[in-house]
Amino acid sequence: MKILGLNHGEINAAAALVVDGEVVAGAAEERFTREKKTKDFPINAVRYCLEAGGLEWEEVDAVAQAWNPGRPGSSSIRWSPAAASTAENDLYAIPDNLYRLTERETDEWVKMSFPDGSAMPPVYHIQHHRTHSANSFYLSEFEEAAILTADWRGEFETTTLGMGSGNSFEILASQNMPHSLGAFYAAFTELLGYQPDSEEWKVMALSAYDVDASDFYQKIRRYGPPSR
Repeated sequence: MKILGLNHGEINAAAALVVDGEVVAGAAEERFTREKKTKDFPINAVRYCLEAGGLEWEEVDAVAQAWNPGRPGSSSIRWSPAAASTAENDLYAIPDNLYRLTERETDEWVKMSFPDGSAMPPVYHIQHHRTHSANSFYLSEFEEAAILTADWRGEFETTTLGMGSGNSFEILASQNMPHSLGAFYAAFTELLGYQPDSEEWKVMALSAYDVDASDFYQKIRRYGPPSR
């Protein structure tokens, strides 16, 4: 099974190729275009992955994207105005861009009849936090493990708790917007003068400094949920 994984429409657009469960190649689009943190479709990264894997486009069995705009109510799955995208845009953007890898006449009509009997493999839009869970569990050495994910938000979810076993996992509980540890983190990123949902890595680097932050910690604690 040859699977092409994509990240596009948000910072650090990238592509990766997995063949029979093994990661064969992966690259960020910025390495080819020199546009730092680009959100462009990673067409150059895709071409690199195919070349590194010695594959032609027609040999790819499936394409995977880490967002599910098809989930009911997901009218917009992006939280940043700079990367705003409707569900309809997400559903057509991938095949629209990947058709650039096929041989076609540009002055004739194009029939998009995938997944069966066409030049396009099936495209799977996977729920965001499920991809986080899969990434952590399947790349670990554990046969069984508890799985915790937490970020700003996926389609709706902000935190999930699951259990992995063998080659599958199950989500046992989840927390949805607006209750978000990632949004809390982003608020303090902005408070420190950095760009939220972008420069949290700078705050992570600052956390390594050996300073006494107990006074700030107590101030933050006072803004917790009201007691009942």
